Amino acid sequence: MSVAPPRELQRCTQLLREGRFAECKPLALQLAARFPHDPPVMRLVLQCLGALGEHHAALYHAKRLFATNPKDAGLHLNLARLHARLGEIDAATARYEDAITRGMLEMIPELAQLRLGSGRISEGLLSLRRHEELIVRTMVDDTVKQAMLARVQLVKAQLHFASGDVEQCVRVCEAVRVAEPDVAASVQAVKASCLNYVTGVPQERVWAEHRRFGEFLEFSIPDKARVWGDQLTDSLRPIRVGVVSPDMRMHSVAVFALPLLRQLFLRPRDFHVSVFHVGGVEDAMTTRLRACAHAWHHLPQESPEQIAGAVANAKVDIAIELAGLTDTLGVCALAHRPAPVTVTAIGYPNTCGTARVHYRIVDEATDPSEADAHAAEKLVRLDPCFLCYTPPVEAPEVRRSTPRIGITFGCFNAAQKLNRDLMQMWRELLDAVPSSSLLLKSTGLREESAIREMRERLSQWGMPMERVRMVAATASRAEHLAMYGQIDIALDAFPYHGTTTTCEALYMGVPVVVLAGDRHVSRVGVSLLRAVGVPDLITSTPTEYIRCAGQLANDAERLSHLHATLRAKVLASPLCDEAAYGDRLAIALREMWTRACAAPL
Repeated sequence: MSVAPPRELQRCTQLLREGRFAECKPLALQLAARFPHDPPVMRLVLQCLGALGEHHAALYHAKRLFATNPKDAGLHLNLARLHARLGEIDAATARYEDAITRGMLEMIPELAQLRLGSGRISEGLLSLRRHEELIVRTMVDDTVKQAMLARVQLVKAQLHFASGDVEQCVRVCEAVRVAEPDVAASVQAVKASCLNYVTGVPQERVWAEHRRFGEFLEFSIPDKARVWGDQLTDSLRPIRVGVVSPDMRMHSVAVFALPLLRQLFLRPRDFHVSVFHVGGVEDAMTTRLRACAHAWHHLPQESPEQIAGAVANAKVDIAIELAGLTDTLGVCALAHRPAPVTVTAIGYPNTCGTARVHYRIVDEATDPSEADAHAAEKLVRLDPCFLCYTPPVEAPEVRRSTPRIGITFGCFNAAQKLNRDLMQMWRELLDAVPSSSLLLKSTGLREESAIREMRERLSQWGMPMERVRMVAATASRAEHLAMYGQIDIALDAFPYHGTTTTCEALYMGVPVVVLAGDRHVSRVGVSLLRAVGVPDLITSTPTEYIRCAGQLANDAERLSHLHATLRAKVLASPLCDEAAYGDRLAIALREMWTRACAAPL
C-alpha cells in the first residue's frame, strides 16, 4: 500500500503504459523525493529509469529502497537484473545466489541464463548441478517442481550447446518429459537449431523439426483474428516498422542490424522506425542503435504476449524480428500477430517453422528457388546479398605479409560449429601443408576448463593437438580484430558457415576458404564471397576445400596480394554498399505492405 497521492501515482502509471517515459521521469522522481521509502513509488521510478536506459540511476534508487526493505524478494531480483544490465556480472551473481539461498528458487534459471550470456559455461553447469539437487530436496509441490526442473534442463542444454557439445545438448533436450508450453516450445527450438550444426542430416528432417516447433507455437498461442481498421487503407503512406531483438548491444546481429535501422531511419518520408529491445544488456552499441530509431522500447523481462502488446500499441505495420530460433522471444511475440505484416531477418539461418511469420529475408545465393519448399515463410531475396556489413571503427590496419616459417590457418567461429567431420578435413589439410598450424578462437572459450574440454574433444576427433593453438575470448573488440593478424588463411566452418567472422576476416585482409552446401546455413559464405568478388575461394566438396586452402598456402604471391587488397575489395563491394542495400530493403518492405493493403495476410 502506497502513502503517495493516488492521482499522482495513477498519472505516472498511465504514462508508463503509454511508453511516455521521458514525461513520466520528472513526475516519478518528484514522488520519490517526497516518499523515498515508499515501495510502489520507487518501483515506478525503477521501471521508468530502466525503460530510458538509465540503469546507473535505477541501481542507485534500488539500493536505497533495498536498505529499508531487505526481505523484499522483488528487490533482490531488481538489483540482480540491474547489475547484469550494467555488465557487473559478479555483483549480479552474488545477488541471485543470495536470493536463492533465501529460498527464491525461481531465480535459478535466470542465474543460469546470466552465466550463459556472460560466457561462464563451466561455472553455469557446475552451479546447475547443485541447484537441481536443491530443487529436488526442498520443493514440495511435484507439479511446480517438475516445471522448474524442465526450465533448468532447458538452460543446461543451452550451456552444453555453448560449450560446443551439440550432442549432449540434444540428449538433455530429449530427456525433458514434462514442461509448460513455453518451455516445451523452447526445448523444441533448441533441438531444431542443433540440426543446423550437424553434418549429413537430410533437409527433410531439419524442416520437420522446425515445423514441429511451429506447431508447438501455434498450439500454445491461439490464432487471434485481428481487425486492422484503417491501418491497411493507404499503401503509399510512411510504413511504421517495428524491429524486435534481444541483441541490441555489442553482438553479431547488431553489426548487421545497424545498417538496416540506419537506412530506414534516414528515409522518414517512407518509414517510421520503432525498436523493441527485449534483451537485458545495453552498451555503447545500444547507443549507436538508439540513434537510428524514432522510438525505443526496452522490454528486458516482458513475456512474448507483453512484447506483442507493445508492438500492437505502437501500431506497427511491419514487425521484423532478428533472432529466429536462436532466441524465440521475437518469434513467439510475432505469433500473436501484433502487426499486419511479420518478417524474420539476419539472426537465424533457417525457417521459423510457422506461417505466422509471413516473410524471411534471404538472397539467391543462400536460398535458390528450391529452398522455398523448406520454408514456412515466403522467401524475399535481396540480391546480390541479404546482409549489409558495417566495418568496425575499432579495426586496426591490415597486417602486411612478412616472411615467416609455416602457414597459420585459423577459425574464429563459435565452438558449437566445430565437429568431427570438419576436423577430419582440417587434419588432412594440416597433413598436406607441412609446418602449418591452426589457431582457434571462440567466445565459448572464456574459461580454462572450457579450453581444456575442447582440446580433449578435438584430440578424440583425431586432431594433431601439437599443431593446434586455442585462445580465449579477448577483452575488447579491437583486440579480437587484431588477432586476425596472426592468421594467414581463414577456414570457414561446415555445415554452419560463419557470418560476422567471415566479414571480419575479409575486412582484416584474410582470405576465407568456404565449402558450399545445399541449404542457407552452409551457403552464407557463398553469398559473402560472391559479394566481395572472390568466388574462387568457394568450393563444393571436401576434397576441393582442402585443395583450395593448400594451394593458397603454397602460393605466397597470391596470398600476399589478397592480404594487401581484400580490405579495399570489401569496402567497394555490395556487402558494404549501405545505400544500395537500403534501396533494396525499402523496395521489399513497400512491396510487402502494398500486398497486405490489397489482401490482408
